[in-house]
Amino acid sequence: MILDVTSKIRGMAHTWIDISDLITWNGHFTGIQRVVYSYASRFAGENARFFIYDPIDDRHVEVGFSMLDQLNAQVNNPPLSRRQRLKRLIGRPYYSLSIKQRAQLRPFVGIANHLARTVIHEIVDKGGPKSLFRNFTTARFEEGDLVVVIGAGWNMPKSLDRLCELRASTKIHIVQHVNDILPVYQPQLFADELPKLFGPYIEKAIRHVDVVTVISEATKRDVTIFCKEKGINMPVIEVVRLGEDIQAASIEKPALFPIEEGFVLSVGTFEIRKNYLLLYQAAKLAQLEGKEFPNIVIVGKRGWLTDDLAHVIAKDPYTRNKIRWISDISDGGLRWLYEKCMFSVFPSLCEGWGLPIVESLQYGRLCIASGVSSMLEVGDGMVDYFLPYDARACMDKILEYASGKYKASNQMIAKNYHPYTWDESYDQFKRAIGAHDSIS
Repeated sequence: MILDVTSKIRGMAHTWIDISDLITWNGHFTGIQRVVYSYASRFAGENARFFIYDPIDDRHVEVGFSMLDQLNAQVNNPPLSRRQRLKRLIGRPYYSLSIKQRAQLRPFVGIANHLARTVIHEIVDKGGPKSLFRNFTTARFEEGDLVVVIGAGWNMPKSLDRLCELRASTKIHIVQHVNDILPVYQPQLFADELPKLFGPYIEKAIRHVDVVTVISEATKRDVTIFCKEKGINMPVIEVVRLGEDIQAASIEKPALFPIEEGFVLSVGTFEIRKNYLLLYQAAKLAQLEGKEFPNIVIVGKRGWLTDDLAHVIAKDPYTRNKIRWISDISDGGLRWLYEKCMFSVFPSLCEGWGLPIVESLQYGRLCIASGVSSMLEVGDGMVDYFLPYDARACMDKILEYASGKYKASNQMIAKNYHPYTWDESYDQFKRAIGAHDSIS
């Protein structure tokens, strides 16, 4: 039986949405947080209930969706505890060093961290921190209730532990939304701690939930393989396409940006998985062969495992003005870049979906992207591809479109691309989370 989730929301049982990610996030919602907000804000219009996990008191707390802004202010700007003040004091000298100096000290960081934790433990009072949510009501899940976990639950694995205990005793139903399981199969692309957190979490989640929703056929294949490898009974796995429509901000040129046009844009966190090394290699190959390579503008916050690449790009006499990295930009500034660029390039090594591709299309700009994983599913046939390990193929595609071919592609996209809306995605998500016989 396929559940009419709307009727469940309005009936005796309740639908609960976990918004823990949103109240602890600082800044614009991107990636996972954008997905959580896009669905949660629509559930709010259908009288769903919302909760967060409080790790200090080890309980789920009911919150109102309308309190999100207020909670953000409380959580993101609390007075620093004595422990936090000490951590900042001890860590400040290291982070004031240059990238090169930090790299030289990196073998000793683990020892220093252990020593710092020992010192802090000895001098901080024993009272322990107090929860910001201590006056909030505990969420009361009842038999038949539907609990939907959309965000990065592996950051608070005890939340899942408590939900699984409730599922066994109270017979609630749990839906786990999964963007990807890349830390399981591509651990080399993440900081060491993430695969250690993510692997056990996702295994327990898939074993104990009623429905798993995923955002691509690629992720569904990965989850299916994972279940077979771990001996997990195959859960219901439903593919839900993410929304692609965005609210256009007022356009504004980024401050101190010297380029007016004729550049290629690449959007995504400046981390190893996004594979900006390939763009550097493509530019250097063009230089070696005497070919005119266009300016590249990378937009994304600093991520992990890219300090060396940032150093190389900034210090190389050829690329320091050829490849520009903007780590902080407004929505209006990003819109300006999309509207002024020739086209975009997305060289990522792997993705759960690939939102920068559809974002580019929505602004009427061609995107050339890696022809692997979910990126082959994105764009309704309006994307061109190269292999993410082939610098020559990447260079050739960039030069091919930069020669003027991009204009016809952009005209075709402006005429034919129609984004899948978040309202459509929400309706599909509601159908998906009711796709289990036990949820009725």
